[in-house]
Amino acid sequence: MRQSFDYETAYDVVVCGGGMAGVAAALAAARHGRKTCLLEKTVFPGGLATAGNVLIYLPLSDRRGRQVTFGLAEELLKASIAYGPGEVHVINDYAQGHQSVFNPASFILALDELLLAAGVEVWFDSLVCGVQTVRGAITGVTVENKSGRGLVRGKTFVDATGDADLAFRAGAPCAVQENFMTIWAAGASPEQATALLSADGVSARQLLVACGAWDDGSNAPAGMRRFSGVDAKDVSEFILTGRRLLREKYRVEQAQLGPNGRCKVFPVALPAMANFRTTRRIEAVQVVGSGAAFQHVEDCVGLVAEWKRGEEIWELPYRALLPRNVRNLLAAGRCIGARDAAWSVFRVIQAAAMSGEVAGLAAALAAERGLPPDRLPVHELQAELRRRRFLLDVREFGMPDA
Repeated sequence: MRQSFDYETAYDVVVCGGGMAGVAAALAAARHGRKTCLLEKTVFPGGLATAGNVLIYLPLSDRRGRQVTFGLAEELLKASIAYGPGEVHVINDYAQGHQSVFNPASFILALDELLLAAGVEVWFDSLVCGVQTVRGAITGVTVENKSGRGLVRGKTFVDATGDADLAFRAGAPCAVQENFMTIWAAGASPEQATALLSADGVSARQLLVACGAWDDGSNAPAGMRRFSGVDAKDVSEFILTGRRLLREKYRVEQAQLGPNGRCKVFPVALPAMANFRTTRRIEAVQVVGSGAAFQHVEDCVGLVAEWKRGEEIWELPYRALLPRNVRNLLAAGRCIGARDAAWSVFRVIQAAAMSGEVAGLAAALAAERGLPPDRLPVHELQAELRRRRFLLDVREFGMPDA
């Protein structure tokens, strides 16, 4: 029986998920002249960068300071500090440039401005809860919001959900990885608040309060299991456990400051979404693996520097954005086809913005030509990317030092 909807609408490009990848995809598609909508389940653009308090825009450059990532990734870096404190400069021992620490609330204002200026139709508080397919191609997504249940049709779609929700619901094979416990919040004291408003100011990073494990699992709470980001019970337990850790941290610190300790140190912003690093990703036409650093592929659509030490440069194959068994869909952000070390490289802010721009541009070109994305001539996409100053061959940088 045909499902009835409270409303139906149609676009050239439909981007699902308003994190860094989704914002970049929507901007790229709309600026290419395609009618574009961005569907986001929260009320903030930026995903973990903003709603998750992950306030460090990672480098566009390698450890030698050579910029390898361009396009919207660079534009969004500058936007991150347009309405708040922060500088784009070198801030660590590895001499990595082109990065910044930003204030999440300020970044949200800048992202709103960019999306509206590009003509993107933004749907906040709208949950994608279903997919319609015809002969293996997505033709529409089901959305729940205050207007009821609607059908959003499109010529092409971008899965920037972070969890491969569209691809998974459409029947694409996916892989799942569990997460160490972590929570990123912002905290303050009267002294910090005074300094933040002073002439000198303080970095937003000084307000960061992180509990739990780092990316490599170090500092994980002893005996605590890992959590799945695609299991409903695990998601709730992850969130509640993280807030319990934060509560225990403040209980100790406030007690050390005496009877009035709760007024001397306290949280000011909690993450509005779970701080998962890796959840579910597509098994793409080509999955990038751990040994792919400094390896050239003919369908390269962008470069990114490994963010921990800046020693490696990785190419992104176009095939890593294409799910198997589902047509008319591209992935962007942390749910692209990248496993193991490559998953860590491509899931972070600047890399997500880069893959989002590529996916959005490819979706726009495919819609414009009436082709599914897997039939789009890669050389045409690469030509458009070169016009945006993208570098598409890691061999231009030579091999790493011994």
